[in-house]
Amino acid sequence: MKVVNIYFNNLRTVAIAILLFCCNSLISSGQKHSVQNVSFDIKDNGIAIIYYDLEGRGKNRRYNVELFLRQEANRLFSFQPVAVVGDIGKGRFEGQQRMIIWSIDHETPENFKPDPFISDYYFMVNARRKSSAGWWIFTILAGGAAYYLLN
Repeated sequence: MKVVNIYFNNLRTVAIAILLFCCNSLISSGQKHSVQNVSFDIKDNGIAIIYYDLEGRGKNRRYNVELFLRQEANRLFSFQPVAVVGDIGKGRFEGQQRMIIWSIDHETPENFKPDPFISDYYFMVNARRKSSAGWWIFTILAGGAAYYLLN
């Protein structure tokens, strides 16, 4: 009888943890954002200026924005530039005409040198919303309270 009781207590704890995790995931997934209108301009001095719009729900949301150089003909090609400044990295970047400046000439040769004979390069901008610690704290506290009440 004691073995069955321990089994149900553990099962109940696992079920509560799964429920709280699902609630946290649903709350996080409801926060939509999208990167649109990515365009770029290559200057003669080896500078690429990349523009993008980041649409979300609120100016105070923090994002992690990443830039990738891709190639149409070679879908496996993906290069993440290092010599970049502007609206990239971690920060509040929602809005239109956000700008990233990439100094192509300052990339080390080991990293990447663009092939002048390839003309199908394009840029992809990814923006991931930085998760708020508040929901994780809520999840932990609620899980602890539920565990305490059920035992």
